Amino acid sequence: MIYKKLSALFISTVMMVIVYAAATVSAQGFDPKLNTQGLDHTTNSSAASRAMGGTSLGMHNDITIMFSNPAALYTLTGPQVSVGNYYQNNNTSQLQQYAPAKYQPLWSLFMEGLTDLVPYHDTSVVDTGSNKMPRPYDKIGPNWTKSSSKNYPLQGMVAVPYEMGDMKFVLGGGVTQYANLNHFYQNNNVMSPFITSQRAYSSPFLYLTGADSLPVQLYQSITSREGKLTGYGGALSFSLDNSLSFGISALYIKGSSDDYAYTLGRSKLVFRANYFRADSVDYSVTTYGTSDYTGQEYTFSGSYSSERFKIGFSVKPQTTITRTYSYTEKRDSAGTSQTNQIHGEEKIIIPVRGMIGISAPIKSYLKLALEYEYRPFDKMKYQQTGSAAESKPWLEASNIHAGLEYTPNKWLAVRLGAREQYEVFQPEGNPIDGEAANTVVYSVGFGISYESFQLNAAYEYALLRYDDTMENTIYQNVKKTYCFSVDLNYTLPKLF
Repeated sequence: MIYKKLSALFISTVMMVIVYAAATVSAQGFDPKLNTQGLDHTTNSSAASRAMGGTSLGMHNDITIMFSNPAALYTLTGPQVSVGNYYQNNNTSQLQQYAPAKYQPLWSLFMEGLTDLVPYHDTSVVDTGSNKMPRPYDKIGPNWTKSSSKNYPLQGMVAVPYEMGDMKFVLGGGVTQYANLNHFYQNNNVMSPFITSQRAYSSPFLYLTGADSLPVQLYQSITSREGKLTGYGGALSFSLDNSLSFGISALYIKGSSDDYAYTLGRSKLVFRANYFRADSVDYSVTTYGTSDYTGQEYTFSGSYSSERFKIGFSVKPQTTITRTYSYTEKRDSAGTSQTNQIHGEEKIIIPVRGMIGISAPIKSYLKLALEYEYRPFDKMKYQQTGSAAESKPWLEASNIHAGLEYTPNKWLAVRLGAREQYEVFQPEGNPIDGEAANTVVYSVGFGISYESFQLNAAYEYALLRYDDTMENTIYQNVKKTYCFSVDLNYTLPKLF
């Protein structure tokens, strides 16, 4: 008994220290700060590559893979220009499901917003302490859905091939969307301290005895980011004998995002042995502003072609992206308001990553491409400028790409593919600690050639599902993504 009391007192004391801080976990959304969100979602500039599951080795006479596999530029049959665009729709939702807690039978009803439906008991009974029914102070339910859509310019590129003796060179340049920074997450039942977490402690309110109490803040949290990064750069490719080719590309990365974070206090829950009460609170914190990003990225690639297959690789050395942010923070509490200005700078150091793959004709009209993309994002370093401390908040995110191209005639190509897509976070309570949330992106598309014009289109669909699993609670998260991309290429007569 003494041990239980001391344990409960210790847990309560520790939690009081962090009562206004969000729990530090690697799951998405439990940390209300916006820092690296979106930077792992780099953009594929090629509609043809997208249709083939993100593979690039099977591309021929396609300028749009300039910054992912510059060595393949040697396949251009003449000077080429290209423009592209894509449309994306996202549907996200969260469904929270609660099971009754053994020693807190009303807790699950309260978190689902259902205790307000329970009739009041006989007023002759004193409505205090363990007799009091905890009631919500707002109409916010635990579940939410959100739909958004955006239309983006994808790329604009130009490349010119020329020959010097037995060697063929291709010089190109252009602008492309480097990364889509859009991010949204909402949790209507955030608790601080995070008492139902399975890591690193377990439901301390179950062990309260006697006069012990445990205060917990319940609030709504929303984080949102809208923006993109644009890459400006050039590429050089050269072929020794039409079978062995190499390439290099360089991008200057620049962009901005509009950032928004909102916290609304909903209740102060005070847990006692076998019951809890819900006290009213009145506070909110709104943070909004912009982030500006700069960086550089280089890509080295090579390929070897024969009549039966084509193999290749690409390597991207370490990339450093600097984020400079300027925020306004507004705190409202009990009728008073306070506004603060927040400024800072941080560096996101993305480690060496790359791709290897093979492309081979199964038939004269059917081609298969397989690629492995190495993304050791668990080695990514996040560092505030002026501070020696650094963290590694991302997880390993390597994946496999596969695609097929069917060409029944010279003017038509039908493509389909699939690729893994690993996020850089894991679900809360993940049974395999360290394994990132992931899904499969399915794609289909076509290419139509007419004289010197080539039109490529792709449709992609992804369904990301993951469950945040806590004691007595499951958050079912769903994100459906639909994307349609298109590019138009025009090949000019040879200049050299």
